[in-house]
Amino acid sequence: NYTRTGSENVLAVGRIYFNSSQGTSINLTNVFPVKSNELENNDNVSSVTLTITGDTTYDEGLEYLVSADQVVNTVNSKKVPIGTSVTVSNLGTSDDEYFENRGGNSSIYKVLSKGNIKEDGELVVGYITKGATGVNGTVTISAWLDGDKLAVSDTYDGEESDNNGTTNEWVGDRTVLTTTEWNSLQSSGVSFKLKVEANEGIWVVEPLTALDKIKKKVNTTTLINFGENSSTTNGKGLYILPGTESNTNPIYYYRGEIENNNVLFAGYCWQMVRTTDTGGIKMIYNGMPDIEESDVGTKYNCGSRKLMENIITTTSLYSSSGFYYADDYEILSTGGYRLKQKTNEITNVEVTSSNASTAISDIAANYPYTCRKTTPNATCKNLYKIDSYDSGTSAKVYVSSNIALVKNSSFSEDGTSISDIGYMSNTRYHFSYSNWTNNALFGSDAIWNGNSYTLTNANTVTPDSTHHYSCSAISSDVTCASVRYVYNVSGGGLKSYIILTNGEKIEDALYKMTGNGDAEVKTRNSDYSLNVNNSVIKTTIDNWFRTNLTSELDANNPDYSAYLEDTVYCNDRSFKTVEGNTSLATYLESGWNPNGGDMTKFLFFGSADRVWNNWYSTTNIPSVDCSNELDKFTVSRSNGNGSLIYPVGLLTADEIVMAGASGRSYYNTTYYLYTGGYAFFSLSANSFYNDGARLFSVGNDGKLDFIVSFYDGGLRPVVSLKPGIEFETDGDGTPTNPYIVKYN
Repeated sequence: NYTRTGSENVLAVGRIYFNSSQGTSINLTNVFPVKSNELENNDNVSSVTLTITGDTTYDEGLEYLVSADQVVNTVNSKKVPIGTSVTVSNLGTSDDEYFENRGGNSSIYKVLSKGNIKEDGELVVGYITKGATGVNGTVTISAWLDGDKLAVSDTYDGEESDNNGTTNEWVGDRTVLTTTEWNSLQSSGVSFKLKVEANEGIWVVEPLTALDKIKKKVNTTTLINFGENSSTTNGKGLYILPGTESNTNPIYYYRGEIENNNVLFAGYCWQMVRTTDTGGIKMIYNGMPDIEESDVGTKYNCGSRKLMENIITTTSLYSSSGFYYADDYEILSTGGYRLKQKTNEITNVEVTSSNASTAISDIAANYPYTCRKTTPNATCKNLYKIDSYDSGTSAKVYVSSNIALVKNSSFSEDGTSISDIGYMSNTRYHFSYSNWTNNALFGSDAIWNGNSYTLTNANTVTPDSTHHYSCSAISSDVTCASVRYVYNVSGGGLKSYIILTNGEKIEDALYKMTGNGDAEVKTRNSDYSLNVNNSVIKTTIDNWFRTNLTSELDANNPDYSAYLEDTVYCNDRSFKTVEGNTSLATYLESGWNPNGGDMTKFLFFGSADRVWNNWYSTTNIPSVDCSNELDKFTVSRSNGNGSLIYPVGLLTADEIVMAGASGRSYYNTTYYLYTGGYAFFSLSANSFYNDGARLFSVGNDGKLDFIVSFYDGGLRPVVSLKPGIEFETDGDGTPTNPYIVKYN
């Protein structure tokens, strides 16, 4: 049986010859089931040997497929399992990575049989390379009634069925036949025919997973310097993270100014960021698609969503030379907007106090979009849509929103505690300033007697690197119910402090805020619960996910969480440990160290070690590890802290650097995380200054930056597709033709 695929009228496949002296069918009648340990020299096993001879001069080689066809294995609507084995000789080299290596310099094959046929199925696929010799070998197909998958009631081979043959299911994955059905099977038998095909193209015999598709394009030649921005010479495409090459699942990551990482999932646009150590795919939210319906089907566009905020504001349209207006606009690949023509010309209109009411009404009706620029081809970060005349020379307008953001949100409540770097927080020791009592003493320690504190070595009126504790008293023998721990003294003399109570030391407070502490501190606080309170941004993300990706609030909405893996979202709250950068203090170098820290230095966290401290050589690479179990945010406790409700989080600073931002925080407007709009939060802690907690972010100029936790920042959720998830056959990952997740 010879077939080919494609639309050309030229057969350029070369020669191939299939021969079977035994016929092409396997028929099993009047036979008994055979178990896997009984196959050798068993009369109940039937075999057919197929000879394959061929060669080709075609540049892409010649491919053939042997499959089971016209399978007959049904008795009373029950599928009878047919066990199979395939033996190949002299047809090249067996290659499990067949589809990756097809087209090489040698003939190869891959056995596709899964050992059991319940439907029509592929058995073996082979490739004959271009060359004069070709192949001349055999494929032997053996088949039998699979005794490991089949049972007969009431008894079979000494085993009793649980259900007397009343259903298809038995112990494990066996099919159970009644005695009547077994007798019918003996006379009718089971059978299948061999189908052999050849063509010059690539057979898609097994579905390619999403990971299979994308990793074909990995770049293994370009060396990346993570201390510099991405570029055509420093990363533009898909790469393997150094150090993970030999892992069972290497980490593949996208970098630079690319347009082939777009995915449509759950009705939203996403951009693939990297793979996980299980083979899943992390993706970041990238807005809503434009949807175009036509006779040929539905087209999704993830690059030109016309999304305007539904909040009307007022702005002046006055300009001495006039602003330009149009009836349409485009979203630029580098971020921002530009006017374009659809049905009307791009029009210059000068709005004055005398013509404002009529001019603005005309604009709103015919060409409402403007960048408020005096040149027709100017670009802008904020696009305006004119709604109506307001007063004077002003109009009521809709303002463009950033298409890549769900919304804006602060990270935490107010940022005045180190706890506020946490995706979930604990005790919030707020920093304070105070006017100190003149000549108030500072001690090197504060001893708790069960009811009150007494200062130790209270012999200075100025806090320094070893004198942090104060009762705000001028006598060293005064006791107090609480003490102030001063961790910073600014140039103006203001003292930043937190208050400790109930025998707490500074080490206890740091543990309760971050989870950092030695064994003694952790033992002392063993009954203290960490990760208790949701941050503002976690609550916002959870509500968005619950509303849009689950069916909890709307039974008609699919539960897309079934397609997502429970991967780790790392909220690294470890203290920075690498010394040597004078502007970035470690815990020991900062005022939080009661035994010699610098009172002018602030506290930096683990991510700063990797992305800000020493990124000036290629020996430093981002990390996808998360060292502290407390910081591994997951749904299940089997692979993390089990503190999440839904499998969703944010990017880390390391992932932002992998994507193309520079550890030196250079501007970068030419990589895929740059939006040209609002800066958006990461999950990585940056530092705690005396005025607030700070999180790493992607700035509105694309650089690796930070945002104070109580400021508004953009929100771009991140999810991870499960390993084995497939994409539909169409789609190439571009904004106008994104990959589409295939649903069951």
